[in-house]
Amino acid sequence: QEEAEELSQLAGSKAVEAAWIGLYQAKIEDWRWSTEESAAYFNWQKHPFACHVEVKSNGEFNYTLVQENKTWPEAQKYCREKYSDLATIRSQQENEALRKATSESATAFWIGLFNNVWRWQDGRQPTFQLWGYIVLVQEKKTWEEALDYCRAKHTDLASLGLDNEMQVATRKVNRAETDYVWTGLRFLAGTWLWVDGKDLGVEQWGSGGQPQCPIANRCGALSIQSGLWEAWPCEEKLNFLCSYMSGRRILVFPSAADLGPALARLVTERADRACQLGSGRFSVGVSGGSLVGMLSKELTALPALDCSRWVIGFCDERVVPFSDPESTYGLYKDQLLCKINIPESGVLAIDPTLPVQECAEDYARKLRETFPGEDIPVFDLLLLGMGPDGHTCSLFPDHPLLEETQKIVAPISDSPKPPPQRVTLTLPVVNAARCVAFVSTGGSKAPVLKRVLEGGEGPALPAARVVPSKGELLWLLDEPAAASLTLPVERPAPGAQI
Repeated sequence: QEEAEELSQLAGSKAVEAAWIGLYQAKIEDWRWSTEESAAYFNWQKHPFACHVEVKSNGEFNYTLVQENKTWPEAQKYCREKYSDLATIRSQQENEALRKATSESATAFWIGLFNNVWRWQDGRQPTFQLWGYIVLVQEKKTWEEALDYCRAKHTDLASLGLDNEMQVATRKVNRAETDYVWTGLRFLAGTWLWVDGKDLGVEQWGSGGQPQCPIANRCGALSIQSGLWEAWPCEEKLNFLCSYMSGRRILVFPSAADLGPALARLVTERADRACQLGSGRFSVGVSGGSLVGMLSKELTALPALDCSRWVIGFCDERVVPFSDPESTYGLYKDQLLCKINIPESGVLAIDPTLPVQECAEDYARKLRETFPGEDIPVFDLLLLGMGPDGHTCSLFPDHPLLEETQKIVAPISDSPKPPPQRVTLTLPVVNAARCVAFVSTGGSKAPVLKRVLEGGEGPALPAARVVPSKGELLWLLDEPAAASLTLPVERPAPGAQI
């Protein structure tokens, strides 16, 4: 205790917020000092905490915020005595439920996750994780240009108010081509703030401290040399850091055979939710390729599948006769649609007898009739694939259709992949969906998945530009496809709800 008080006084005299000491964890529950002495004295920080109670009827968790300051072990003991356990989070839905239950908390609070490697305190491996991700863009742009770029192709200019965000950023900027890189820091209305709305967090300004009322330098950059924030003229052209959407989930399954049933559960769960809580119907957009066989196999194997209130559209389609092997509708008709109880009016197919321009206009008309009163049709679920070049739907790298903002369906006559004539949903429709799920399998997809999900040099690939404005974004991968990824992923247990 005396040594702890002396150390606290020493740290306070140096005006630092945190300082390393020699304590480390040699193995589980074995804390040691760097002198190799076993730790006999602890003085852990105390916080409020969240507990959960499992509802026996449906297996869901109800969360409660406890506004008492306790260490993590004390909080765990309290929750196990008075509730079920410290808060465990297994899905995005439970994460949102926890956020609502703890909205009154103005500070950090304990949850049940601990590093062993990361596990919940009840022994489960995490099936849901929510960590931020940052990418360096090696293009020189003004701050405003960088902001527009990040919001169009990623999520936003990066905020660096958390220690882990700064750690990721300082690793990324080693490859920068400018001495400073733009961040999401901006001086507005008399204060410095992050443009994505996050709290300023732990401030890490350069030697001059936070600039007060800067006249010209009103944009925040990260210094490559010092690793600290600096106020900089907004018109300077620098490399910049973008952040990816924090709600994105990457789910990895051992094999495509394991992924298939999970995909079927995702579809049926979203269908039930839409029919019960939404408009009374389920709207889903499907894609071709390997998805045809996977969906057909898994959905037709489900007992008592009711598709009578489904509406199925196509994310893109080749303008060929339905009897042609390249017709996505033709493949689904033979393998799936003839085996489920979906009404004919529930299938939105193109008219392949029309010229490609008229075909796109006709399909857009069908969508507007199916989604009346919506400027942009909002699907409950879009199921997308991705090509080895990063294309999705029939939106190909460097193609002008990537910038289309007025049409909901666009024609394409020069597809780099045959057949050349196609119609495709545009990015505004894709990004308006309530949920977008990519399905990608096989080791051949590993290189492009790494670039799409972790960023890289050059313009963002089409699949990386899928960033739902209000919906969820899911990536369902098998282990070979995910082999090159270094960012955190989820590995759901068999039968787990997505």
